[in-house]
Amino acid sequence: MFILNLPCSKKSVLTTVMCLFSCTVGNWGVLAIFQLSHNSIRHGAVQHEEMTNMVTTSSQIQMYYVIALAMLSGLIISVIFVGIIIKYQLKATWAIAYKAALGMSIFSMLLIMLTEYFVRFSLQPNENIMQTMHSLDYFKDTKSSIISIIVLMSALFIVIPYNYYKLKKTGKACH
Repeated sequence: MFILNLPCSKKSVLTTVMCLFSCTVGNWGVLAIFQLSHNSIRHGAVQHEEMTNMVTTSSQIQMYYVIALAMLSGLIISVIFVGIIIKYQLKATWAIAYKAALGMSIFSMLLIMLTEYFVRFSLQPNENIMQTMHSLDYFKDTKSSIISIIVLMSALFIVIPYNYYKLKKTGKACH
């Protein structure tokens, strides 16, 4: 059984916050792109028919494909972000930095993003999924802001124990 120790707890919280930030940027970024392309078509910003046919709106794509693409983006952005941090923190070469970044816990990153989706869908079960998922509405009003904060805090607190356990057991943080 592990006993909480302050240095390990601080490091696990810090690595989880970095992971949460980078995963969320990539995840919400893709959702924002889908929403912006959907809004530009709906509001007439795209005038040419051939251009309209090239841009796929979020309503034409299955929700799970959008989620999978957003999660993949979250993973990629997280690896890039952590690679840059490792490069400059440890004065490592780019190759060593990205090898270390790719070796971090994919499980932790996926758990963050799955928790975000689960909590958001649980708190807004009857609303249009694509409308509640995209990042442009996350902070549009008080209700959306509160839900977004609950989503982020839930992801953070779900993953911290795993990262603490991993750090305590192996002596290695995710990043």
